[in-house]
Amino acid sequence: MLYVFCACFRLAYLVFQGEMKVATIENVFAIIKGREESDRYVLLGNHRDAWTYGAVDPNSGTAALLDIARRYAILLRLGWTPRRTIILCSWDAEEFGMVGSSTNLAFIMVNHFHYVATGYS
Repeated sequence: MLYVFCACFRLAYLVFQGEMKVATIENVFAIIKGREESDRYVLLGNHRDAWTYGAVDPNSGTAALLDIARRYAILLRLGWTPRRTIILCSWDAEEFGMVGSSTNLAFIMVNHFHYVATGYS
């Protein structure tokens, strides 16, 4: 690949070496049914995979998503129900080209939704 960096007008040749393989991924969803507009969705999502073991990239978002899920569980036990359906999404294979979340793109695009991404990717 040839990249031209316009700021300094220098050329860089990059070589990509990777392996192509088929792997099973697992996306995890929790659905809280809405009471009034159950056919409209609010998605809260984060990826949980990382390039290396112990990487911090997905962990802040995963921690936030799990805490949100815990707090929703408390509210549900107290009798609360959301106006719209809430879907908590934990995606796999983000580091390999957004594979986990893009496999659900057809489902997401068919419906009207508000999406909140947790974490910093």
